[in-house]
Amino acid sequence: MAEYRGELYVGTTSEFGMMSGVGRVWKFDGSKWELVGDGLDHNVNALVVYKGKLYAGTSLNGTRVYRYEGGKRWTLVVDYHWYPWGNNWYGVRCMREFKGNLIIGDTFWDLIALWNGKEFYPVQPYETGSCIYDLEEYRGRLFGSAYRGRIWVSEDGWNWSLMCDFDYGKGNIWEMEVFRGKLYMGYQSGELRVWDGEGDVRGELVYTAPAPIISMESDGVSLYFGTGGDAAGFGEAREGLASVYRYDGEKVELISEEDQFGSGVQVLYRMEGWKDLHPTAHRT
Repeated sequence: MAEYRGELYVGTTSEFGMMSGVGRVWKFDGSKWELVGDGLDHNVNALVVYKGKLYAGTSLNGTRVYRYEGGKRWTLVVDYHWYPWGNNWYGVRCMREFKGNLIIGDTFWDLIALWNGKEFYPVQPYETGSCIYDLEEYRGRLFGSAYRGRIWVSEDGWNWSLMCDFDYGKGNIWEMEVFRGKLYMGYQSGELRVWDGEGDVRGELVYTAPAPIISMESDGVSLYFGTGGDAAGFGEAREGLASVYRYDGEKVELISEEDQFGSGVQVLYRMEGWKDLHPTAHRT
């Protein structure tokens, strides 16, 4: 999800699984939905506003990024395929602006790229791990969460190092979010953990949800997180308890009905001016 010129944009895929769907983008103006992008490869995994323009990242046709031109028009601005020893650079899982550049996390490997609006640079080009699920800035550094609990970190977006490896058996870190000066992480195991920037990056256990934590958002007052199965086919299960929780810094409470949102709460997004969180769900 992304807010662009006062409206909400949502990227989708039409099927569970990475290769069977059709990527689309929908726009919501507060009262009605409008299809503004169709046939954008197999899935639109990421939307981001970068240098005043809306961009969509897709996967399974290489690493592709499209720029929105208005109406239903999209321009392909990144189309990167590179196969020296394998089928790497499968596509875009996440994107985030950091220090003037667009940072891109890969769908299949722990690959990370940087795009400056003109040139594409594979800044972490080694096939290792499996997927960069989220990118989050914390204390001036950019963190990338990955398969089986790996965490990558960069000071400048160009140079990346592995902060922790496959040493914590709680599964993927699906989502990260900064709340009240601390970094929160949501795991496949349902663990919500918090790190204050000192000591072990795994931090402390806050809460264990009954399903994987796959989305998070904060309004500055509370931290919200959604649970369930990952719709695009990157998860360990396509079904899950799709619920939304709120954490006020002291206690966690369920604020939706249990399993209210289909298979999983894929995204939580707070749009400025609307004052509400908008969960997206995958229904089978």
